[in-house]
Amino acid sequence: MIFLTPTLLAGDRSLANVMLHEIAHSWSGNLVTMAAWQHFWLNEGLTVFLENRVLKRLFGAEAYALHMEDCYTACKESVEGMLKINKSYASLAPDYSSGADPDDGFSSIPYMKGMALFCFMEHKAQVSEQKFDAWIKSYFAKFSGKSVTAPDMINHYERKFGKGLVNWNKWLYEPGMPAFWPKYDTAFIKPIKANAKDVEWTTGKYIVLLDHLLEKDVTTAQLKALQARHNFDASTNPELIFRWAMLGIKGKRASSIKSGLAMLGSVGRMKFARPLSRQLLKYGQGPAAIKVVEKAAKEFYHPITTRMVKMDLGLK
Repeated sequence: MIFLTPTLLAGDRSLANVMLHEIAHSWSGNLVTMAAWQHFWLNEGLTVFLENRVLKRLFGAEAYALHMEDCYTACKESVEGMLKINKSYASLAPDYSSGADPDDGFSSIPYMKGMALFCFMEHKAQVSEQKFDAWIKSYFAKFSGKSVTAPDMINHYERKFGKGLVNWNKWLYEPGMPAFWPKYDTAFIKPIKANAKDVEWTTGKYIVLLDHLLEKDVTTAQLKALQARHNFDASTNPELIFRWAMLGIKGKRASSIKSGLAMLGSVGRMKFARPLSRQLLKYGQGPAAIKVVEKAAKEFYHPITTRMVKMDLGLK
């Protein structure tokens, strides 16, 4: 049985990758799972790897490129954020030995950097996708119904492909972005980031565009032009509502601030709630965000969401 958030019901099947991710967890995370929180990347990194593998085969190179761009952006944002909090949390295997709460170190890093490591392992093995897939199947078979550690997986990999191919210490314990990132066709990406006229827009392309714009300064005139061309205000897709609100809050657009507060007060998914709360606080809407969060915390937020969002807003 798989429980899914209603925010995946976008109405355009654009979030099928999340369905693939959760189905893949039936093997990487359920059939074989991590033995400790330091090894969380074994669950999530391998699951993203499998998700991307299936996504590319089902939907093609363009869909894969768009998703990989999203993965890179998510990893980069998390690394930058965690380096400011605790350098260990910006590594693939954070140190929780002092009794730190693993929730404090939660980010997209074990997902995306973990995925990059499995891609690097395949790259260094120098075998076909089919042969590397066969090794993954053997991993699931060997450790079925068990909890595993990084050394368990590493030993299984090295028995098949040999030692010395991967610098495990660097990958696991060095904070920051991975030195290796999986290749994908960036020709699909450049026109999107340029907001080119000949782009046939889809949700995935809009995500890439908005993520790109979020890294830049934005003016009221630019926001007005984007709305006139793309009508983001009318979107019912949570991924686009979230990103458009984030961009508009940065540009101090009143309707976007209202939209961001509305989403913060109606969606308890940390993927949206935490960045929105930080963005609202950063751009002068902290008191309004706190009021919304206090109400949501009483009515429906999960306790972990409540604690993390309040921490983001500077509350105890």
